[in-house]
Amino acid sequence: MSARFEDRRVLTSLISLPAVLALAVLGCRPEPVASTSAPEAAAPTSAGASSASADASEGPDADADADADADADADADADEDEDEDEDEDGGEAAGETVDIGSGAVVAAADPGDVAGESEGEGEGEEASPAAAAAGTSESKKAQAEAPKPLPKPLHEPGKSCQKSFNVGEKVKGFKLPRVDGKRNIGPGSYRGRVVLLNFWGTWCKPCLEELPKFDRIYRKYRKHGFTLVAVATDEDAEPVQAFIDEHKLAAKVALDGEEAAGAYNRPNFPFSFVIDEQGKIVAAYEFVDSSCLGELEQTIRDELEN
Repeated sequence: MSARFEDRRVLTSLISLPAVLALAVLGCRPEPVASTSAPEAAAPTSAGASSASADASEGPDADADADADADADADADADEDEDEDEDEDGGEAAGETVDIGSGAVVAAADPGDVAGESEGEGEGEEASPAAAAAGTSESKKAQAEAPKPLPKPLHEPGKSCQKSFNVGEKVKGFKLPRVDGKRNIGPGSYRGRVVLLNFWGTWCKPCLEELPKFDRIYRKYRKHGFTLVAVATDEDAEPVQAFIDEHKLAAKVALDGEEAAGAYNRPNFPFSFVIDEQGKIVAAYEFVDSSCLGELEQTIRDELEN
């Protein structure tokens, strides 16, 4: 039994040997994948080659484009540099032409540079509103300080009616109530102006004839530094105010001037004084009729023009 079993094992081994050999042979052969892996390996190589060839073919164009971009950037930088230089030059020219902070105008760096000059002028004009305002204010102030030309006279020069009393003296001071009762007035209230000081009363007919003519002269020159002060000897305001209203007088009218008039020891009414800006009597008058108005007006004009 054992011999047969052994023989059978041998026979089985012999039968299976070719299969084992075949399997061994088959196991030693290169796999078919190896043959296909070569093309795949070659594919990357061909792709790399095609990529390299593409790079080789596109390389000159790409380099040219890159060079063109670089040139464009360089040109742009150059243009920006020129713009900055122009801006700096323009700023310097403007600064040299007009000093806006001080408003002082100085010589431009290049007198022939019209653009620089016009630019400087433009900047000066932009800074001009404040300067114009200041200049206008100064001009108005100068005009206000400058004496205005006197208007044409109302009367032709006539005979002189001047008197000599109290001429050259300082006017005597007083403080009397105005007819409206608002305040007291006196010669010192109008220092710095030429004054015609008239003493009158509603009871005096020559006074009532004279005063409206004086008032007309006052209206003519009141804006030129002239004032008419009419001192009534009346204590009652009612008749004085009635006369003012009737003749529409603009004069500064005071009441209760009997004592102030008496200080000059004049026996007759009316009487008047022309007083200069320093308070000195420069001319004296009694009643002034129409023939004397031209001379009185000229005396006032002379003082206003001094």
